[in-house]
Amino acid sequence: MSVAEMLSEKWDGDGFIHKGRVTIRRGEPEDLSKRFVDHPVSIEATKLAGYPRRKTRTKVIIKEVVPVNIMILISNLSKKNVSDMRDELQRCVDEIYDVVEANDTMFEDIRFVYVQAERFFDLLEDDTPTIKATLELLCIYSRGES
Repeated sequence: MSVAEMLSEKWDGDGFIHKGRVTIRRGEPEDLSKRFVDHPVSIEATKLAGYPRRKTRTKVIIKEVVPVNIMILISNLSKKNVSDMRDELQRCVDEIYDVVEANDTMFEDIRFVYVQAERFFDLLEDDTPTIKATLELLCIYSRGES
């Protein structure tokens, strides 16, 4: 199970960020113009590069940082709407914290730990105006036999 699958399965947001308005995927779409075709919220988590791999004779502890990007499409650039969408972005961040904290034992031998506070970006001048937050999860897991 990937980080994206865990978020998708356990997502419990309500209101603007309810499951029917959020696209959760592994990585970004090949065609970035289609990122918001289905829903105004896009959450993208990269795949763990080192897990799973072939077993080795010795146990190896692997630490890998996985970025999780949350983007919200801004359909109306009014100050109130942008402010409201920043609140919704924070609610998405809070929901990810809740999901990871409640389900960090869903995977064998993997623990998720936040290593940095979230970072926020305004991309209001882009062709597709969005606001974005990036969380970095430190995934610690083992590979091989003990």
